[in-house]
Amino acid sequence: MKTILYTFIFLMMSQILTAQILHVPQQYPTVQSGIDAAQAGDTVLVASGTYYEAINFNGKSITVASLYLTTADTAMISETILKPDSLFPFSSIISFQNNETRQSVLCGFTIRDNNRAWFGNGIKCHHSSPTLTNLKIVNNHAAYDGGGIFCSDTASPLIAHVELLGNSCSYHGGAIYCKSFSNPELFDVTFKGNTSWMEGGAGLFCTEFCKPILENVIFSTDTSAQNGSAITCIQSDITIRNALIIGNHAYLEDRGSAIALMDNSTGNFINITMVNNTGNTQAGVWCYGGSSATFINSILFNNGPTELFFDEMSSPATLIVSYCNIAGGQAGVVHPDSITVYWLEGNIDADPAFAGSGATPFALSESSPCIDAGTADTTGLLLPAGDLLMNHRIWDGNHNGTAIIDMGAYEFDAAPLGFLSPENPAREAAALRVFPNPAKGSFVVGFDLEKAQQVSLQIFSLTGVLVHQVPATLCEQGTRKITIDISHLRPGIYLLQLVPEEGFAKQARVVVR
Repeated sequence: MKTILYTFIFLMMSQILTAQILHVPQQYPTVQSGIDAAQAGDTVLVASGTYYEAINFNGKSITVASLYLTTADTAMISETILKPDSLFPFSSIISFQNNETRQSVLCGFTIRDNNRAWFGNGIKCHHSSPTLTNLKIVNNHAAYDGGGIFCSDTASPLIAHVELLGNSCSYHGGAIYCKSFSNPELFDVTFKGNTSWMEGGAGLFCTEFCKPILENVIFSTDTSAQNGSAITCIQSDITIRNALIIGNHAYLEDRGSAIALMDNSTGNFINITMVNNTGNTQAGVWCYGGSSATFINSILFNNGPTELFFDEMSSPATLIVSYCNIAGGQAGVVHPDSITVYWLEGNIDADPAFAGSGATPFALSESSPCIDAGTADTTGLLLPAGDLLMNHRIWDGNHNGTAIIDMGAYEFDAAPLGFLSPENPAREAAALRVFPNPAKGSFVVGFDLEKAQQVSLQIFSLTGVLVHQVPATLCEQGTRKITIDISHLRPGIYLLQLVPEEGFAKQARVVVR
């Protein structure tokens, strides 16, 4: 699985130098006993092995990690396994239920095989918002909701570089269940083979005013009885950027094979590729009860009899589509007359000409009409610097001298982030250097200028709100560094944007702890 937050490891190492390391099992026989002995800022470092436990962070701002933290060896994730403790038959493997914040970090484990709890068999977050990173959550089954991760009552964890594989539940959210104003942020997360046996949202289920934000995610072969096999939202708002949604299946009700938006939900989908989602369904995306959707720079292809379906009970609602490849075009959208449809410029109806084979069969081939066919103005979209493969998100794929974003999750023929080419100046959006990242209190941003000029710095939340601004400052030519105070910002993921007087804006993601 692709990762870009490698600096997380170095930040944790810097903390290790100033705080205590508690070794499991060398000093403490169990992970829980290490947690019980730890103080704020400490690290509980767990050796490879299998641990049968019911773990509770007890509100502590500590890091609990495998040796992946110190070695960056991804094998440590698979070799350090947390399984359920038979003495606690109705417990999650990991519990955060004492107001934990992003300062409570779980890193580098495989969490698997818990079929004994009612909710959140892998990880339960109740009124807590920890950092969950570099995890595999595998084959957990909940009797009710949230086989893999359960979030309730304003639980808003940061979930980054995580695989959710083969988790299941009887009702809602085979992989992740969110309710009651929970707003998780997901980055680089793979959902594969998860199941909701009786209801929907086998990948992600949200209800009661949740607002999840997802970037660089894959939903593949998730299966549910009804209501959106990959994603179901009820009274919730979801934003997804850079996503591949493929091969998901709803096998009973005639509703969305991949996505269901219900009861005044809204969906904002930017640069998604949604293909080959199947079932006894009306469409790939099904909207009901006043739910609205926006699609930008996206590909919807071969997802049932229609791509988008608005139920008669959806009125009033709005659909916005721009710079998308929708199979069937506007005729591929079924809706009552009371639905307001904004079919804007740049939309096409054509075979997307996917690569069809190899590691990324749904990447674009050189004959694809989706290359350089996205919106030329990406302002306000808050896109990551890279595509789903961590290649530059904006690239001159058709070699006409102008770099324009492609439709879908992948950018055709783009170079990896960090590679510079004078033929693609627009990709300089990735040229900012941020350290440390994740950051707490402040961070240093580095950048290069070819000439002396005024530059300004802005920080946006993932919802597009400007939360901090450094006024325009004259900077000399060469490599420059600016320290930015972020002590007033809440933990979360932010977009840092540098705007020079001349040239292209530069962007970077910053994780605030």
